[in-house]
Amino acid sequence: MAPEIFLNKPKAITTAIDVWALGVILFCMLYGCLPFEGKLKNEIIMAIKNKFIRYPDIARELHISKEANDLIDKIFTIDYKERIKVN
Repeated sequence: MAPEIFLNKPKAITTAIDVWALGVILFCMLYGCLPFEGKLKNEIIMAIKNKFIRYPDIARELHISKEANDLIDKIFTIDYKERIKVN
C-alpha cells in the first residue's frame, strides 16, 4: 500500500500509487519476497513510513544491478510528489 493511502491524502490519489505498486512487483520479481515486512498491519505501515526495505539475506548473491536498486529506491520515495514519474 502506498503511504499516501494510509496517510489519508485524498489529493494524492494519482498514478504515483500505481508506480508504488509496480515497485512492489519489481522488488518481488528481483528478490523473491515483499519489500516491507510485518506480522501486523501497523508493523507494515511503520516499515513503509520509515522506508525500512527488507532485503533478503541472499540479496548480495543475486547480483542485482546498481541501476535496478536505484530504480527501486526512486519508486519507494515516501513523498508521492518526489516519487519517480511514468511518462
